[in-house]
Amino acid sequence: MSTSSRSLLRSLLLGLVVLVATIWGGRYFAQKTAVEGKPGISPSAETGQTLVSLSPGVTETIVALGAGSRLVGISDYCEPPDARPTDRVGTAITPHYEAIARLSPALILTSEVRGEQLSPLSRLAPTHSFPWLTLEEWAASVLELGKLLDTNEPARQLHDEILATLRVTPPHDAPRILLVLDYGDSGGNQIWFIRKDSIHGAALEAAGAKNAVTGDVLGTPHLSPEELLKVDPDGILFLRQTKGAQDETDARSRFARFTPLRAVQDNRIGTVTMEGSMTVGPSVLKLVPLLREKIQEIIETSR
Repeated sequence: MSTSSRSLLRSLLLGLVVLVATIWGGRYFAQKTAVEGKPGISPSAETGQTLVSLSPGVTETIVALGAGSRLVGISDYCEPPDARPTDRVGTAITPHYEAIARLSPALILTSEVRGEQLSPLSRLAPTHSFPWLTLEEWAASVLELGKLLDTNEPARQLHDEILATLRVTPPHDAPRILLVLDYGDSGGNQIWFIRKDSIHGAALEAAGAKNAVTGDVLGTPHLSPEELLKVDPDGILFLRQTKGAQDETDARSRFARFTPLRAVQDNRIGTVTMEGSMTVGPSVLKLVPLLREKIQEIIETSR
């Protein structure tokens, strides 16, 4: 091949490379513009990335941040974010992998699960686990969730509201209240209660009471009858999600046999009922005034 022919061939190849680069560069720019929309807007916000939430508290927070429409799958214990059909996909401990895979979510979100239980989920989609046990953990996780979903301003507002509402120290002479989360066995051998360092524990203090169980609790938070008598709270409150016709009467009857308790002797036992009261999410903020009202009722009326 002559020198002139080789020069011509190199020119043709160079032209072809430039043409291909131009075409693909144009396609990339068009796709990037379509996804990002405009500067400062992340791809997730513009495309409405689909989400699977495996925690009721995380689901409720996603809705509070205005991203509920992105949810395509929720745990078996979550409340649906709106009237749209939303697939149930198990829990973080026992997820339905095939159901989640069919949804092809962009993100899988849950409250903190220890160990390697989330590893299989991370093969289906990026999986984020948020610390969610204490007030400080929850508030910080709200901000992290806001960054992830590009809802920073609503997350900041919710974060500030959480701390303003729940980071409250009860007065020195506040009554000692035993807050029972699930009283199915309260008339038996175990009484399930709310930990002091939990989010619901913070709600109890914000409502103006001290937690009757002051020590750190390892394992499941329940008291034996002997431990209950030692705690001897000033009052006992049952936390329910569904109102029953005999709530107050039923609550008192479950502790009637513990006659040495001051709460029994002074009839300082009541029930607080609110839909979603068990969820560790923004609904906890609505629980505070209900707790405060009931605490005042059972303490003041018995004096």
